[in-house]
Amino acid sequence: MKNRQRIEKLKLKQSWTEEKNRISRELHDNIGVKMSLIRRSLDFIQDNFDHIPKDRMIRQINSLNEISSEVNQSLRDTIWVTKKNYFNAIELSERLSSFIFRLMENETSVKIDLHKQINFPDARFSAKDSLNLIRIVQESSNNALKHGEATLVTCDISDAKDYFQVIITDNGKGIEKEDERKGNGLENMKSRAMESGFELKLSSESGQFTEVYIKIRKR
Repeated sequence: MKNRQRIEKLKLKQSWTEEKNRISRELHDNIGVKMSLIRRSLDFIQDNFDHIPKDRMIRQINSLNEISSEVNQSLRDTIWVTKKNYFNAIELSERLSSFIFRLMENETSVKIDLHKQINFPDARFSAKDSLNLIRIVQESSNNALKHGEATLVTCDISDAKDYFQVIITDNGKGIEKEDERKGNGLENMKSRAMESGFELKLSSESGQFTEVYIKIRKR
């Protein structure tokens, strides 16, 4: 009995350690890096204020505004996943939907359609898997808007008995081989999918469309 209790305590301690490490990595990779970029940009503006052309200054300020919004969103998501160890399908779909709704409010030049159908609301997903899915959806949506030059982005969120899936499609310029080499967050998406055991598929046709398909097997 005592040995079993000791093992359970060790497992709990290990779980907490892994969780702290995961959150630390998340804060560093998604917030720390962007905050450093903001600091460098502000230093550059301060040092060259009298010499920067007005149009470049406007671009710099707009870029800083975008990065600040991303940092705010990343922090909200990280705080959200620390509240519980698991989230059900409704909670996860609502979190994804809230991100898409914010895109709709900010991207007036792009039509964004959201379709959602949850049939098994009690299915559970770990905090780690939930955050990885959110980050992949954010990355693929931002790629469509920033790099893909899309005018229409569609997000489909649905589930079945054995899986939960998200499909993001846009009518942008597609993913070129050069884009894949440069990254555009694609490697980060693949890394997150591999960490959580997601099925991740990217389909693209140059000058026509890009589709990102993410499937999570229910456990």
